[in-house]
Amino acid sequence: RALLRRRLGTSLMKVDLGEGYIFDVTHKLLFHEEIAINLTPKELELLALFIRFRTQVISTEQIYDELWSSSEMHSSGSLRVYIASLKKYFGERIHNIRGIGYRFE
Repeated sequence: RALLRRRLGTSLMKVDLGEGYIFDVTHKLLFHEEIAINLTPKELELLALFIRFRTQVISTEQIYDELWSSSEMHSSGSLRVYIASLKKYFGERIHNIRGIGYRFE
């Protein structure tokens, strides 16, 4: 997160994702043409992770480590549900790298 803040500067805490989408890093909110999009907390965390590692491949293990604590239950199916939900908004910008993980462009 600190790297993202440094890259954006201290006064600018919003990331333009293109196509009218803006992600408010500070408040973890997604907007489309200034209208808030209702995402679950996990979906917002996943989107923040994709933005932090934009254009890089993130392994599924890394996603699990970042989004779920060791005491929380998770499965590959639950991750796929969150990915599918974000794909409703970002479509083919979220790539599945078979056997490795995901990349957001």
